[in-house]
Amino acid sequence: MTIGPAPMCVDCKRMRPDGTCEAYPHGIPEEIIMNRWDHRFPKPGDHGLQFDPKPEATPQEWWPDERIGNLGMIPPAVNHDDLNSKQRETFNFHTVAALLARRGYDCFRLHDDWHGADFIAVHIDGHSCRVQLKSRLSIAEKYSRKGLDVAFPIKGSLWYLVPPDTLVELVSRHAPKWLESDSWLKDEAYHSVAPSAALIEALAPSALDLR
Repeated sequence: MTIGPAPMCVDCKRMRPDGTCEAYPHGIPEEIIMNRWDHRFPKPGDHGLQFDPKPEATPQEWWPDERIGNLGMIPPAVNHDDLNSKQRETFNFHTVAALLARRGYDCFRLHDDWHGADFIAVHIDGHSCRVQLKSRLSIAEKYSRKGLDVAFPIKGSLWYLVPPDTLVELVSRHAPKWLESDSWLKDEAYHSVAPSAALIEALAPSALDLR
C-alpha cells in the first residue's frame, strides 16, 4: 500500500483537534484532505478562510506553484530527453497532433504500423492523410510512393510535415551528399539532426508552427 503525503491541513493554524477547522467546522472536504485542492486558494464554502501555515510549518514539494484554475495539482513539465523510447513516441505524437489541430485536423494514433503510418490525420474538409512519425529528419526509399506524409522535428522544436518523395527531392537539391552516403547507397535511408540552413529554408512552407 502506498501512503501519500499528509494533508496540508496538518500544517494549518485553523486545524482543530477533532479534525475540523475554522473554515469547515462541520468537516473538511475530501478534495482538501486528499490534496486534490490547494487550499491556499479560495474554495466555495470555506467562509473566506484559507490555509494559514503554522510558524513551524515547512513548505512541502507537493504544494503546487502552478495550477489549472483551482482544480488540482499540476505535475512539473517533463524533459523529452528523460523519457524512454515509447514515452518519447507518445510525447511526439501529441505534440504533432496539437499542431495539426490548429490546422483543422483530428489525429488518430495507430498502435500497429499500418503500411508505414503511425497515425491518421482527418481534416475538417473531409480529406485525410497517413503520417509516419519520426524523431528527426529522415529519408527512406521504403516510404516512397506509399501515399504517406512524414512528420519530424528539427533541433527538437519546430515540426514539419512533408511527403517522403518531396523530401528526397529537396535533399537532392539542397543536401545532395546525403544521397552519396554509404547509408543511402547501402540501406536507402539517411537521417540527420542538423540539416543545412539551405535545406531548412526549403522546408519552411511545410513547417507546423502556430502562426
